[in-house]
Amino acid sequence: MHVYAFCTNVNDRLFGSEQMHIHRCLKCGQEATKHSIMLLCNLVYPEIVNPSEEVPFTNILGRSLRPEKITPAWCDECQKFTPTLQSRQLTKLPQILALNCGLDTQQDKAFWQNQMDIVVRKVLSGKEASPSSSPVPITVKPCRYGSNCTRLGCRFRHIGRDSETSTVSPATPPTATTNSSISTPPSHLYYSHSWIPHNIEISINESGEMLVEKITSPKIDDTTASNLLENGQGDSNTQRTSNTIEIIQNKNENESADIENKGSGNVEEKVSSSTSKVQYSLSAVVCYVDDKNNEERRNLVALLRVGPSYHKRSTGSAVSQWYIFNDFCISPVTPQEAVWFNLDWKVPCVLHYTVIPAPEPSIFVSPLTYDVFGEDKCIARSGGTTGITFTPLSSDEMPKKGELVGIDAEFVTLNQEESELRSDGKMSTIKPSHMSVARITCIRGQGPLEGTPFIDDYISTQEQVVDYLTKFSGIQPGDLDANFSSKHLTTLKSTYQKLRFLVDNGIIFVGHGLKNDFRVINLVVPPEQIVDTVWLFHLPHHRMVSLRFLTWHFLGKTIQSETHDSTEDARAALELYRKYKELESSGKLAENLKELYTIGTQLQWKVPDS
Repeated sequence: MHVYAFCTNVNDRLFGSEQMHIHRCLKCGQEATKHSIMLLCNLVYPEIVNPSEEVPFTNILGRSLRPEKITPAWCDECQKFTPTLQSRQLTKLPQILALNCGLDTQQDKAFWQNQMDIVVRKVLSGKEASPSSSPVPITVKPCRYGSNCTRLGCRFRHIGRDSETSTVSPATPPTATTNSSISTPPSHLYYSHSWIPHNIEISINESGEMLVEKITSPKIDDTTASNLLENGQGDSNTQRTSNTIEIIQNKNENESADIENKGSGNVEEKVSSSTSKVQYSLSAVVCYVDDKNNEERRNLVALLRVGPSYHKRSTGSAVSQWYIFNDFCISPVTPQEAVWFNLDWKVPCVLHYTVIPAPEPSIFVSPLTYDVFGEDKCIARSGGTTGITFTPLSSDEMPKKGELVGIDAEFVTLNQEESELRSDGKMSTIKPSHMSVARITCIRGQGPLEGTPFIDDYISTQEQVVDYLTKFSGIQPGDLDANFSSKHLTTLKSTYQKLRFLVDNGIIFVGHGLKNDFRVINLVVPPEQIVDTVWLFHLPHHRMVSLRFLTWHFLGKTIQSETHDSTEDARAALELYRKYKELESSGKLAENLKELYTIGTQLQWKVPDS
């Protein structure tokens, strides 16, 4: 049975579950079917009939994935409205299973809370001793407020209080149905034991019957799967596509061994008449934080499990780690934090389960080619022939991966900064100024024409320019106007495509203050493709040094005397990088940096007049 859809749409390919709608008339038995793609599954909760009945999360998920209801509908055979059984049957599972918790009513919250209480009470009932014999896990941090903490259901450890009992659960809302005679479990148990599983397994047989089960640990852990994928293990004659995932078949042990021996670097879709099992691991949780005491502190937070491939690049250790994204604050958290909820203020909204092993990212193929340099047209009415200041690249001198390109950009201001005077006498910025790129220059970093520009584009803008910043940018009024400009005037899209082509081909950009330049240009460049001279010639805990002073000190040249010129600045940055490599190879870099700051301090970082 085919369990995975090959969808052209990215959302369908990642999140789409193919399902079949079945409408069966209960009078004549006629069935009508249709197929659709489900991107999000809404969890449906039953009413609380027996407060002590445990309903695993996997049962709720199974019922939500295959809902059934009886409703009046038109029957073509009976020619009238008849009771109709409407059901859905999954035929293909997604790579990422998105679940909407849907805790919009007090009844649903009461059911969720009741199940959390049952899980904790089940843990306590499995111990012969009293609740005080339940040790606090070492991963639970002590509460910073200690015995003075008044927060209901605080998940942190309270010395001397974790074994106390009361008749009302601190983590149970008033709407939840509980047994008041049961003593309150220690709050840390709600943190260490969750109703939400980290790993699940979904089984679908040939007849469409589905079973969802909680599993302790997957057969293929994230680290192993990631290593297999990153190391490229597997059959070299086949290529794994991004929308095919391994299916663990319930066949004999020999066939299972054959599948495991093939590795997960190349995963083929298995077709079988037996039950097919797919394992998922929780990868993301979105929660709504509601501070009852402060209306401004109501926002969404996301908890994400970042895989080993990222940590292998950043820290060298191939491990998975959970992080919480709370506005602009990002902090590492424990896996328990992702599945711990207090419905008084931390309400789960969306759960994402990712298939194991995780889908391999599709190989990026840039749609841009060398033709973007030939398609560039000057939009200035004069044709820009008098303002050509660059030599276009020929086909045989196209920069290759790892080669250098000097770059510099100039900007103009579209909107002035808006600020107000506060009551304490200080100025407060209400709206920062809006900068727009006006000129971008790229020069060759090697070859016989080294130092010669191959891109020197003035960027046309339809918005009104408030300040041309001529002293710093060299841009004159009229340079960006197609009716009056004598420069090589083009569109931002045209220049952006050329830069994007260079980035995708692994070119290394050399410049000064590139972080700000790329931010305004809105271009994302991998850090390994950026060489910024502002950081090359910098001592920790000291000021940044201007390009003009660096050029004067190390190269003996004076630039930016009257105005800035992006070609001159890009060429100076490239020469400074050559000087940096020279000092580094000779072992004199540290000595020259100290001398730079000594002289700079003496001259107050001003270049002497020649």
